[in-house]
Amino acid sequence: MAQGLQHTTDEVLWHLYRQGNEAALAVIYERYVKSLYAYGRKFNTETALVKDCIQDLFADLLSKPHSVSQTPNVRNYLMKSLRRRILAVGSKHTFGEVPDDYAFGLIPSYEQELIQAQSDGEEIRQVQEAIQKLTRRQQEIIYLKFYHDLDNHSIAEVMSLTYQAVCNLISKAIKAIRDLLTSSTAMLALYYLSGGLD
Repeated sequence: MAQGLQHTTDEVLWHLYRQGNEAALAVIYERYVKSLYAYGRKFNTETALVKDCIQDLFADLLSKPHSVSQTPNVRNYLMKSLRRRILAVGSKHTFGEVPDDYAFGLIPSYEQELIQAQSDGEEIRQVQEAIQKLTRRQQEIIYLKFYHDLDNHSIAEVMSLTYQAVCNLISKAIKAIRDLLTSSTAMLALYYLSGGLD
């Protein structure tokens, strides 16, 4: 039955899941488990913990389909839920409390592409260092914006921030990158972040 649901939209799958269709939830799991895992690993490098949080998230969903609310964006719902779980497990904070200095390691996958696309290792090192100097929140926003292609409203939903806070953080992150890098290296980084090397 899950085979026939492979090309079904998230919205329909979520509706079916909420009616008790386990196959629909299985398709959602298959569709998002890799990106959830990649996102979770940015908060905690402990593979087992991230996998456990993902499994617990889906086990909870499986156990209570009728009490889960409808969502306009399944991916955002899952990312937000996983984020809260990992931060709660890792920091012993309640799900509603997220410390300003939470761990988020942005080790961009595009760095590998930059290494392959550019021969100047010094520029690569400068870009890496500049990104590591961003705040954790700025790194997370850059990750969501440019790796998961989330719009600012979706980022606000996932990170439980206001839309304006997201806009401000993106602006500050880009300014920080410009300030930290020489103009040519900054242009390379910003060119890539805007999708130039895709």
